[in-house]
Amino acid sequence: MTVEAVTFDADAAVAAAQSLLDENRYSEAERALRAVLIREPHHVSALWTMASLLSRVALWDESVDTFLTLARAVPQFAEAGYTNALNMRMLAVQERLRGSQGRLAERHLPGKMPPAAGFPPELPIFQASTARLDDMLEAMDKYGCLVIRNLMPRETALQLQDIVRRTYEDCDRALADITAGKAPVSSEFFLATDFTKSDIGTPMFREFGSILMMEAPAATNEFLYNLRKSRAIDLARRYLGSEPYVGVGKSSVRRSEVSSKVKRVFHQDATFFGGIGTATINFWVALSDAGIDRPGVQILPHKLDRELVRGQAGTFVGWEIFEETIADLFGLDKLWAPAVEPGDAIVFDQMNVHRTYLTPGMTQDRFAVECWLFPAREKYSTYGLAVV
Repeated sequence: MTVEAVTFDADAAVAAAQSLLDENRYSEAERALRAVLIREPHHVSALWTMASLLSRVALWDESVDTFLTLARAVPQFAEAGYTNALNMRMLAVQERLRGSQGRLAERHLPGKMPPAAGFPPELPIFQASTARLDDMLEAMDKYGCLVIRNLMPRETALQLQDIVRRTYEDCDRALADITAGKAPVSSEFFLATDFTKSDIGTPMFREFGSILMMEAPAATNEFLYNLRKSRAIDLARRYLGSEPYVGVGKSSVRRSEVSSKVKRVFHQDATFFGGIGTATINFWVALSDAGIDRPGVQILPHKLDRELVRGQAGTFVGWEIFEETIADLFGLDKLWAPAVEPGDAIVFDQMNVHRTYLTPGMTQDRFAVECWLFPAREKYSTYGLAVV
Protein backbone atom coordinates (compact mmCIF):
# COMPACT_ATOMS: atom_id res chain seq x y z
CA MET A 1 0.00 0.00 0.00
CA THR A 2 1.42 3.38 -0.92
CA VAL A 3 0.57 6.80 0.34
CA GLU A 4 0.76 9.56 -2.21
CA ALA A 5 2.16 12.89 -0.94
CA VAL A 6 -0.19 15.81 -1.20
CA THR A 7 1.56 18.94 -2.45
CA PHE A 8 0.99 21.97 -0.26
CA ASP A 9 0.93 25.22 -2.24
CA ALA A 10 2.19 27.81 0.26
CA ASP A 11 1.88 30.75 -2.16
CA ALA A 12 -1.74 29.90 -2.91
CA ALA A 13 -2.47 29.56 0.82
CA VAL A 14 -0.98 33.00 1.49
CA ALA A 15 -3.02 34.51 -1.35
CA ALA A 16 -6.16 32.97 0.14
CA ALA A 17 -5.22 34.36 3.56
CA GLN A 18 -4.73 37.83 2.05
CA SER A 19 -8.22 37.63 0.56
CA LEU A 20 -9.63 36.73 3.97
CA LEU A 21 -7.70 39.62 5.50
CA ASP A 22 -9.12 42.02 2.91
CA GLU A 23 -12.60 40.90 4.01
CA ASN A 24 -11.67 41.50 7.69
CA ARG A 25 -12.00 37.78 8.43
CA TYR A 26 -9.03 37.89 10.77
CA SER A 27 -9.36 34.58 12.59
CA GLU A 28 -9.64 32.61 9.36
CA ALA A 29 -6.75 34.51 7.82
CA GLU A 30 -4.58 33.84 10.87
CA ARG A 31 -5.30 30.10 10.77
CA ALA A 32 -4.40 29.95 7.09
CA LEU A 33 -1.14 31.82 7.64
CA ARG A 34 -0.14 29.71 10.63
CA ALA A 35 -0.67 26.60 8.50
CA VAL A 36 1.87 27.99 6.06
CA LEU A 37 4.37 29.05 8.74
CA ILE A 38 4.24 25.65 10.44
CA ARG A 39 5.50 24.13 7.18
CA GLU A 40 7.71 27.04 6.07
CA PRO A 41 8.64 29.20 9.09
CA HIS A 42 10.52 31.72 6.93
CA HIS A 43 8.08 32.10 4.06
CA VAL A 44 8.45 35.79 3.23
CA SER A 45 4.90 36.51 2.03
CA ALA A 46 3.38 34.60 4.93
CA LEU A 47 5.47 36.49 7.48
CA TRP A 48 4.70 39.82 5.85
CA THR A 49 0.95 39.15 5.70
CA MET A 50 0.93 37.84 9.27
CA ALA A 51 2.70 40.98 10.52
CA SER A 52 0.15 43.12 8.68
CA LEU A 53 -2.74 41.14 10.16
CA LEU A 54 -1.36 41.43 13.71
CA SER A 55 -0.92 45.19 13.40
CA ARG A 56 -4.48 45.62 12.09
CA VAL A 57 -5.87 43.93 15.19
CA ALA A 58 -3.48 45.93 17.44
CA LEU A 59 -1.37 42.94 18.50
CA TRP A 60 1.69 45.15 18.33
CA ASP A 61 4.21 43.00 20.20
CA GLU A 62 3.39 40.00 18.01
CA SER A 63 3.67 42.15 14.88
CA VAL A 64 7.10 43.40 15.98
CA ASP A 65 8.27 39.83 16.65
CA THR A 66 7.06 38.70 13.22
CA PHE A 67 8.95 41.47 11.44
CA LEU A 68 12.04 40.59 13.52
CA THR A 69 11.74 36.96 12.41
CA LEU A 70 11.69 38.17 8.80
CA ALA A 71 14.69 40.47 9.34
CA ARG A 72 16.80 37.78 11.00
CA ALA A 73 15.93 34.90 8.69
CA VAL A 74 15.80 36.44 5.22
CA PRO A 75 18.86 38.64 4.52
CA GLN A 76 17.36 40.43 1.50
CA PHE A 77 14.44 41.56 3.65
CA ALA A 78 16.49 42.56 6.72
CA GLU A 79 16.18 46.30 6.09
CA ALA A 80 12.41 46.13 5.54
CA GLY A 81 11.92 43.80 8.51
CA TYR A 82 13.87 45.90 11.00
CA THR A 83 12.42 49.17 9.73
CA ASN A 84 8.84 47.93 9.94
CA ALA A 85 9.44 46.47 13.40
CA LEU A 86 10.59 49.91 14.55
CA ASN A 87 7.57 51.55 12.91
CA MET A 88 5.25 49.08 14.65
CA ARG A 89 6.81 49.96 18.01
CA MET A 90 6.03 53.64 17.42
CA LEU A 91 2.52 53.02 16.07
CA ALA A 92 1.75 50.93 19.14
CA VAL A 93 2.40 53.89 21.42
CA GLN A 94 0.32 56.25 19.28
CA GLU A 95 -2.60 53.84 19.49
CA ARG A 96 -2.23 53.29 23.22
CA LEU A 97 -1.96 56.99 24.02
CA ARG A 98 -5.28 57.63 22.27
CA GLY A 99 -7.05 55.39 24.75
CA SER A 100 -5.05 56.10 27.88
CA GLN A 101 -5.10 58.88 30.41
CA GLY A 102 -1.43 58.16 30.97
CA ARG A 103 -1.55 58.67 34.72
CA LEU A 104 1.81 59.26 36.35
CA ALA A 105 3.01 58.48 39.85
CA GLU A 106 3.36 61.96 41.33
CA ARG A 107 6.10 60.97 43.73
CA HIS A 108 8.53 60.64 40.85
CA LEU A 109 8.00 64.08 39.39
CA PRO A 110 11.07 66.24 40.04
CA GLY A 111 10.29 68.72 42.76
CA LYS A 112 7.83 66.42 44.52
CA MET A 113 10.43 65.19 47.00
CA PRO A 114 13.38 67.03 48.54
CA PRO A 115 16.98 66.18 47.64
CA ALA A 116 18.48 63.43 49.77
CA ALA A 117 20.79 64.62 52.53
CA GLY A 118 24.36 63.63 51.96
CA PHE A 119 25.70 60.89 49.72
CA PRO A 120 25.53 57.10 49.73
CA PRO A 121 27.16 55.49 52.76
CA GLU A 122 27.86 52.77 50.21
CA LEU A 123 27.46 53.08 46.47
CA PRO A 124 24.12 51.87 45.00
CA ILE A 125 25.26 48.77 43.08
CA PHE A 126 22.88 45.87 42.48
CA GLN A 127 23.05 42.43 40.87
CA ALA A 128 20.24 41.91 38.37
CA SER A 129 19.60 38.34 39.52
CA THR A 130 19.20 39.13 43.23
CA ALA A 131 18.22 42.81 43.60
CA ARG A 132 14.84 43.70 45.10
CA LEU A 133 12.80 46.21 43.13
CA ASP A 134 11.98 48.14 46.30
CA ASP A 135 15.67 48.55 47.09
CA MET A 136 16.44 49.83 43.58
CA LEU A 137 13.52 52.26 43.74
CA GLU A 138 14.79 53.53 47.07
CA ALA A 139 18.23 54.12 45.54
CA MET A 140 16.71 56.07 42.65
CA ASP A 141 14.67 58.15 45.10
CA LYS A 142 17.68 58.88 47.29
CA TYR A 143 20.52 59.27 44.81
CA GLY A 144 18.98 59.61 41.35
CA CYS A 145 21.17 56.79 40.03
CA LEU A 146 22.36 53.22 40.49
CA VAL A 147 24.34 50.48 38.74
CA ILE A 148 22.83 47.12 37.79
CA ARG A 149 25.38 44.39 37.13
CA ASN A 150 24.49 41.84 34.43
CA LEU A 151 21.26 43.48 33.34
CA MET A 152 21.88 41.60 30.09
CA PRO A 153 24.06 38.52 29.54
CA ARG A 154 27.61 39.40 28.53
CA GLU A 155 27.36 37.40 25.30
CA THR A 156 24.19 39.26 24.33
CA ALA A 157 25.89 42.62 24.94
CA LEU A 158 28.88 41.62 22.79
CA GLN A 159 26.56 40.57 19.96
CA LEU A 160 24.84 43.96 20.21
CA GLN A 161 28.25 45.62 20.08
CA ASP A 162 28.87 44.03 16.68
CA ILE A 163 25.53 45.36 15.40
CA VAL A 164 26.33 48.87 16.67
CA ARG A 165 29.73 48.67 14.99
CA ARG A 166 28.00 47.82 11.70
CA THR A 167 25.61 50.72 12.24
CA TYR A 168 28.51 53.19 12.48
CA GLU A 169 30.21 51.67 9.44
CA ASP A 170 27.04 52.24 7.41
CA CYS A 171 26.70 55.75 8.83
CA ASP A 172 30.24 56.54 7.67
CA ARG A 173 29.48 55.16 4.21
CA ALA A 174 26.43 57.43 4.02
CA LEU A 175 28.52 60.43 5.05
CA ALA A 176 31.07 59.55 2.38
CA ASP A 177 28.29 59.34 -0.23
CA ILE A 178 27.03 62.79 0.74
CA THR A 179 30.56 64.21 0.55
CA ALA A 180 30.89 62.69 -2.94
CA GLY A 181 27.58 64.23 -4.02
CA LYS A 182 25.74 60.90 -4.11
CA ALA A 183 22.48 59.89 -2.49
CA PRO A 184 23.16 57.83 0.68
CA VAL A 185 21.78 54.29 0.79
CA SER A 186 19.81 52.86 3.73
CA SER A 187 20.39 49.41 5.21
CA GLU A 188 19.00 47.32 8.03
CA PHE A 189 21.66 48.91 10.23
CA PHE A 190 21.38 52.59 9.36
CA LEU A 191 18.53 54.54 7.78
CA ALA A 192 20.02 57.12 5.44
CA THR A 193 16.82 58.01 3.58
CA ASP A 194 16.40 61.38 5.30
CA PHE A 195 20.07 61.67 6.19
CA THR A 196 20.57 65.12 4.69
CA LYS A 197 17.44 66.56 6.34
CA SER A 198 18.51 66.26 9.97
CA ASP A 199 21.40 66.89 12.33
CA ILE A 200 22.49 63.31 11.86
CA GLY A 201 23.72 64.31 8.41
CA THR A 202 26.55 66.37 9.86
CA PRO A 203 30.06 65.16 10.70
CA MET A 204 29.60 66.70 14.16
CA PHE A 205 26.82 64.27 14.99
CA ARG A 206 28.98 61.32 13.96
CA GLU A 207 31.92 62.64 15.99
CA PHE A 208 29.67 62.97 19.01
CA GLY A 209 29.33 59.18 18.91
CA SER A 210 25.57 59.04 19.21
CA ILE A 211 23.25 57.76 16.48
CA LEU A 212 19.55 58.08 17.28
CA MET A 213 17.65 54.83 17.72
CA MET A 214 15.16 55.89 15.06
CA GLU A 215 18.03 55.88 12.55
CA ALA A 216 19.38 52.47 13.66
CA PRO A 217 16.64 49.85 13.17
CA ALA A 218 18.68 46.65 13.59
CA ALA A 219 20.52 47.76 16.73
CA THR A 220 17.36 49.28 18.22
CA ASN A 221 15.13 46.25 17.66
CA GLU A 222 17.67 43.73 18.89
CA PHE A 223 18.47 45.85 21.96
CA LEU A 224 14.80 46.36 22.86
CA TYR A 225 14.09 42.66 22.33
CA ASN A 226 16.67 41.88 25.02
CA LEU A 227 15.76 44.81 27.27
CA ARG A 228 12.19 43.50 27.37
CA LYS A 229 13.52 40.26 28.87
CA SER A 230 15.51 42.09 31.57
CA ARG A 231 14.52 43.58 34.91
CA ALA A 232 14.69 47.07 33.43
CA ILE A 233 11.03 47.07 32.45
CA ASP A 234 9.71 46.22 35.91
CA LEU A 235 11.95 48.88 37.47
CA ALA A 236 10.91 51.51 34.91
CA ARG A 237 7.22 50.65 35.27
CA ARG A 238 7.37 51.01 39.05
CA TYR A 239 9.49 54.16 38.90
CA LEU A 240 7.35 55.95 36.31
CA GLY A 241 4.00 54.65 37.53
CA SER A 242 3.13 53.79 33.94
CA GLU A 243 3.94 51.43 31.12
CA PRO A 244 7.39 52.61 29.95
CA TYR A 245 7.93 53.60 26.33
CA VAL A 246 11.30 54.24 24.72
CA GLY A 247 11.95 57.61 23.08
CA VAL A 248 13.63 56.51 19.84
CA GLY A 249 14.02 60.18 18.87
CA LYS A 250 16.10 60.82 22.02
CA SER A 251 17.73 57.46 22.82
CA SER A 252 20.82 56.40 20.90
CA VAL A 253 23.35 53.72 20.08
CA ARG A 254 26.79 54.98 21.05
CA ARG A 255 30.37 54.60 20.01
CA SER A 256 32.60 56.95 21.99
CA GLU A 257 35.93 57.31 20.23
CA VAL A 258 38.91 58.55 22.21
CA SER A 259 40.07 60.38 19.06
CA SER A 260 36.89 62.47 18.94
CA LYS A 261 37.29 66.23 19.21
CA VAL A 262 34.05 66.57 21.18
CA LYS A 263 34.53 68.07 24.65
CA ARG A 264 33.09 65.95 27.47
CA VAL A 265 31.23 68.24 29.86
CA PHE A 266 29.00 67.86 32.90
CA HIS A 267 25.31 68.26 32.13
CA GLN A 268 21.77 67.25 33.09
CA ASP A 269 19.63 65.63 30.41
CA ALA A 270 16.63 67.57 31.74
CA THR A 271 18.08 70.44 29.72
CA PHE A 272 16.96 68.61 26.58
CA PHE A 273 13.68 67.30 28.05
CA GLY A 274 12.05 70.50 29.28
CA GLY A 275 13.49 70.72 32.80
CA ILE A 276 11.22 70.55 35.85
CA GLY A 277 8.06 68.53 35.35
CA THR A 278 9.58 65.83 33.17
CA ALA A 279 9.78 62.24 34.41
CA THR A 280 12.12 59.77 32.72
CA ILE A 281 14.59 57.04 33.55
CA ASN A 282 17.72 56.24 31.54
CA PHE A 283 19.25 52.79 31.14
CA TRP A 284 22.80 53.34 29.88
CA VAL A 285 23.83 49.78 28.97
CA ALA A 286 27.49 48.99 28.35
CA LEU A 287 28.25 46.89 25.26
CA SER A 288 31.99 46.90 26.01
CA ASP A 289 34.15 47.39 29.06
CA ALA A 290 33.99 51.01 30.20
CA GLY A 291 35.74 53.11 32.82
CA ILE A 292 39.25 51.61 32.76
CA ASP A 293 40.86 51.43 29.31
CA ARG A 294 37.75 52.77 27.53
CA PRO A 295 35.77 55.93 28.33
CA GLY A 296 33.24 55.52 31.12
CA VAL A 297 30.53 57.63 32.74
CA GLN A 298 31.23 60.00 35.63
CA ILE A 299 28.14 60.56 37.72
CA LEU A 300 27.04 62.46 40.82
CA PRO A 301 25.10 60.13 43.18
CA HIS A 302 22.84 62.87 44.53
CA LYS A 303 19.11 63.35 43.97
CA LEU A 304 18.36 66.77 42.48
CA ASP A 305 15.02 68.46 41.92
CA ARG A 306 16.29 71.42 39.87
CA GLU A 307 18.62 72.31 37.08
CA LEU A 308 21.99 73.66 38.20
CA VAL A 309 23.50 76.89 36.97
CA ARG A 310 24.56 76.52 33.37
CA GLY A 311 25.28 78.62 30.31
CA GLN A 312 27.81 80.85 32.06
CA ALA A 313 30.32 82.82 30.01
CA GLY A 314 33.12 80.60 28.84
CA THR A 315 31.13 77.37 28.55
CA PHE A 316 31.92 75.11 25.61
CA VAL A 317 28.22 74.47 24.92
CA GLY A 318 25.08 76.05 26.34
CA TRP A 319 24.16 73.02 28.44
CA GLU A 320 27.57 72.67 30.13
CA ILE A 321 27.83 72.74 33.94
CA PHE A 322 31.24 73.97 35.05
CA GLU A 323 33.38 71.56 37.03
CA GLU A 324 33.89 74.45 39.45
CA THR A 325 30.12 74.51 40.05
CA ILE A 326 30.18 70.80 40.97
CA ALA A 327 33.16 71.41 43.26
CA ASP A 328 31.49 74.35 45.04
CA LEU A 329 28.14 72.65 45.56
CA PHE A 330 29.16 69.07 46.30
CA GLY A 331 32.92 68.57 46.16
CA LEU A 332 34.68 66.72 43.36
CA ASP A 333 35.40 63.83 45.72
CA LYS A 334 31.69 62.95 45.55
CA LEU A 335 31.86 62.11 41.83
CA TRP A 336 31.59 58.42 40.92
CA ALA A 337 33.02 56.77 37.79
CA PRO A 338 31.96 53.10 38.04
CA ALA A 339 33.86 50.55 35.97
CA VAL A 340 31.35 48.43 34.06
CA GLU A 341 31.43 45.38 31.82
CA PRO A 342 29.33 44.35 28.80
CA GLY A 343 25.73 43.92 29.94
CA ASP A 344 26.01 46.17 33.01
CA ALA A 345 23.72 49.22 33.19
CA ILE A 346 24.15 52.66 34.72
CA VAL A 347 20.68 53.95 35.53
CA PHE A 348 19.84 57.58 36.26
CA ASP A 349 17.07 60.16 36.06
CA GLN A 350 17.00 63.28 33.90
CA MET A 351 18.15 65.61 36.71
CA ASN A 352 21.30 63.61 37.40
CA VAL A 353 24.63 65.37 36.76
CA HIS A 354 26.99 63.29 34.62
CA ARG A 355 29.48 63.33 31.76
CA THR A 356 31.58 60.98 29.66
CA TYR A 357 34.62 60.03 31.75
CA LEU A 358 37.89 60.09 29.81
CA THR A 359 41.46 59.87 31.05
CA PRO A 360 44.79 59.70 29.13
CA GLY A 361 45.02 55.97 29.87
CA MET A 362 41.82 55.21 27.97
CA THR A 363 42.84 54.29 24.43
CA GLN A 364 40.01 52.14 23.09
CA ASP A 365 36.54 53.00 21.79
CA ARG A 366 33.55 52.42 24.04
CA PHE A 367 30.23 50.95 22.87
CA ALA A 368 26.92 51.43 24.66
CA VAL A 369 23.19 52.04 24.24
CA GLU A 370 21.55 54.98 25.97
CA CYS A 371 17.86 54.18 26.40
CA TRP A 372 15.52 56.84 27.79
CA LEU A 373 12.16 55.45 28.94
CA PHE A 374 9.15 57.75 29.36
CA PRO A 375 5.70 57.28 30.91
CA ALA A 376 2.52 57.01 28.86
CA ARG A 377 1.88 60.71 28.46
CA GLU A 378 0.96 62.60 25.30
CA LYS A 379 3.49 65.33 26.20
CA TYR A 380 6.35 62.91 25.46
CA SER A 381 5.09 61.89 22.00
CA THR A 382 7.49 64.36 20.35
CA TYR A 383 10.33 62.08 21.48
CA GLY A 384 9.23 59.33 19.07
CA LEU A 385 7.78 56.96 21.66
CA ALA A 386 7.88 53.25 20.83
CA VAL A 387 7.01 50.10 22.74
CA VAL A 388 9.90 48.16 24.21
